[in-house]
Amino acid sequence: VNFTGGEPLLHPQIADIVERCQELGIHRVSVCTNGIRLVKDRTLLERLAKLGVRIALSFDSFEKHADYALQGANLVDLKLECLRLLAEYDVDTTLIPVMTKGYNDHEIGRIIELGLSQPNVRHLEVHTITYTGQSGVDFDRSGRISMVEVLDRIQETTGGLLRRSDFVPSPCAHPLCYQIAYLLVDPEGGPPLPFTRFMPRETLVDCLRDHLYLEPSPRLEQALKDAINQLWVGSGSGERSDVPTLSGADADRALNLLESLLRRLFPKKPLSAEEALRISERAAKAVYVHSHMDEETFDVERVKQCCDSNCYADGSSIPVCNYNILYREKESRFMQQPKDWQRDGGRRLPLIQPGAHGG
Repeated sequence: VNFTGGEPLLHPQIADIVERCQELGIHRVSVCTNGIRLVKDRTLLERLAKLGVRIALSFDSFEKHADYALQGANLVDLKLECLRLLAEYDVDTTLIPVMTKGYNDHEIGRIIELGLSQPNVRHLEVHTITYTGQSGVDFDRSGRISMVEVLDRIQETTGGLLRRSDFVPSPCAHPLCYQIAYLLVDPEGGPPLPFTRFMPRETLVDCLRDHLYLEPSPRLEQALKDAINQLWVGSGSGERSDVPTLSGADADRALNLLESLLRRLFPKKPLSAEEALRISERAAKAVYVHSHMDEETFDVERVKQCCDSNCYADGSSIPVCNYNILYREKESRFMQQPKDWQRDGGRRLPLIQPGAHGG
């Protein structure tokens, strides 16, 4: 469950709501925030840390003029302080930069390096700018940037750490919605190693088949064992063109990292699912590129494969992009008065029933 907004930390009972989610056995609870209240309210931060919540912190730029243009405020110093506090309390964190062409796309490499350097940052979710929401359609469209352009900018600005070929499409979404790169963390402080350097892309996609995030499973265990075996015999033999080719010191380093991870994840005495997940999240980081749609880029084929929805108590759901484009402004709670042309006076929505939008 992910709480977003607006600013969800403005809700006076947000910590109680998070606690209730955990009592109900929710697998993971995350809260999207601009970080302002976390910096100002240490008591709230401490409670959320104890609850094990994941904080998704918006972080668009290191440059104050770009930050102001994108957010209407100079929050760079506050965001950096928030990151410091999250590290101090060891709060699992996701960085969420929104890429806008001509404003901050040249900074994407620096933002990724920031996330990879922070032990408590689990992954980065890079969004492309979309023109929805309050006055969103009034913004200058020259900032629009595509998924492919973001991947190219990542390759250009990370100095070889991440290549476009290190990203794979999420099996649970359309390729133009989610692209994912996973990197193996070096406990000795060396540069993270993308999974696609020691594992075929198809294998990584298969390991992601049942989840949006990579999680411990027999499929992942076998994939890591296969990677170790391939590195051991020498991946540069040329027998399989789909196998990455590491050699020499690079192959030795990858082999050592994988063997260490495998021993920790799958010891003789099996770990609990929670223990295994904790180890795996510390051993790897992910960079997601998530491209939402607006009314100018809306694509029904992408919606049919959506795995990111607003869910309702009656079992119905609305894909997030559908909701933002077609429904949000028609909900009575976002309006002063229902519009005269609106179905049921704005009090009800024609919701999508389970299975009605292609699964």
